[in-house]
Amino acid sequence: MDATMTPMPAGESGETFLADAGGVRSVVRVYGAASASRGPEAPLVDAAVLRLVRGPVPVPEVLEVRTPVPGAPGLLVTGELPGTPGAHVLDTLAGSEHVLRAAGEHMGGAAARIAGVPMLRRGVFADGNLRLVDFPDGTAPGEVVAAVTSAYERGALSDWPSARLRSLGRLAGRAQRLLEGAEDHLGGAACLSHGDLTPANVLLDAATGDLTGVVDWEAAHAGVPWSDLGALLRQTEGPVAGAYAEGVLTSWRGTVRLVDPPGATELLDLARAADLAALVGLADPASPAGRTALRLLESMAGTEDLHASPPARPR
Repeated sequence: MDATMTPMPAGESGETFLADAGGVRSVVRVYGAASASRGPEAPLVDAAVLRLVRGPVPVPEVLEVRTPVPGAPGLLVTGELPGTPGAHVLDTLAGSEHVLRAAGEHMGGAAARIAGVPMLRRGVFADGNLRLVDFPDGTAPGEVVAAVTSAYERGALSDWPSARLRSLGRLAGRAQRLLEGAEDHLGGAACLSHGDLTPANVLLDAATGDLTGVVDWEAAHAGVPWSDLGALLRQTEGPVAGAYAEGVLTSWRGTVRLVDPPGATELLDLARAADLAALVGLADPASPAGRTALRLLESMAGTEDLHASPPARPR
């Protein structure tokens, strides 16, 4: 039976498709040029991560996985999950505090449960057995200053004036000190991190805010719990900031298990500090997501404030 393949509307890789074979729908990830830097084991890594987290959070069922062979790319076929991307829910329900708070609670709880999956050490996954290897230079959790240096060297900040670069450098140093000081809360432990847990990668019931799925695990790694929390809170503004952010933080604090949990104010500082490194890593004037990251970085550097509001969205 022939299947129709339609590009998925979300994402920038252009490598994810919705397949329909006689009414049976699945999601097909093709590991082409956009995934080449991850190597031939990428489909096996992603499949293994999905199997690992099926208990803590709802994720797609792995139906088929293939590594690349000459003339054919790697593939990962999964089931389709119900729900609406969380980013769309937040955009359309800004006036419904009840649903926004519920959405935040479900997303914050998911981040905490992901952080509850222990890892032997921090690093990136190298194969289908989830073997851990060291992070590439400038990409480890907490290496905020190195991340800024790397972004500058690759040209992502090349058009920034020197004063703004110095401000970002000072802010990065402050963020790195915050993250280094938080190691006591972790007791040296490492945990699973989604690596890109923005609302766009969380599926919700649009009417209730209930969690129906967590998708797009390509950036998953063994790291620290603040990273995913920071991603969830990255673009909160206006009416969304109060109810949604409160729900995220309250649920996360009530669910996560740490040696010495931080207080609410310190937790938000740590989330923003960890997300600064992620934003610098995303910065790229050539991509929509990279330009969004650059706009937020400009606001943060301009005020030297980790909690700076994102600029108004273009209409």
